[in-house]
Amino acid sequence: SNSGDPFAQTQQMLRIGKLRAHLISDFRDIANELTQRVIDEITNNKTRAADNSRLLQILFVAVLLVITGAINYVANNQLIKPLNQMKMMIDNFSLGKKISKPEICDEKDEICQLALSFWDMTEELKKISVSKEYLNSIIMYMSDSLIVLATNLTISQINQAALNLLAYAVAMAGDGDDL
Repeated sequence: SNSGDPFAQTQQMLRIGKLRAHLISDFRDIANELTQRVIDEITNNKTRAADNSRLLQILFVAVLLVITGAINYVANNQLIKPLNQMKMMIDNFSLGKKISKPEICDEKDEICQLALSFWDMTEELKKISVSKEYLNSIIMYMSDSLIVLATNLTISQINQAALNLLAYAVAMAGDGDDL
């Protein structure tokens, strides 16, 4: 300020002040632009994260459905189907129908081994069992009197000797049917 023209210095100071104001305005514009870019990037990242989260949820449900289907398939083939076949064997045996031998299976397959044991048991039982017709003929023609009662205390079977003892005449077919 001592060495020169005060008017020129004032002009210089005004010019520096305008440049300063212009620089501050430019810095604010740049700061606002950068802030907006950061906000936009954060918003985009949030959107991508939400989309990825939904995609992962859908993928998880799909994998869960595939695993459930696979487990259901394996359980059906390894457990339910063999157990149903064994139930059919038991039902057929109880009805007096012929049952077929199960397929030969692995020693580690307990259900198949159980079915084979059941089939072996039924075969042994057939060998040692006496037929109903044979028992009925023994009952009908034995010399001692015999009356067979059902659980409700009704006569389910009576032989000829008991009929003769009671002097009861019935036309007997000899087939041992219930009276």
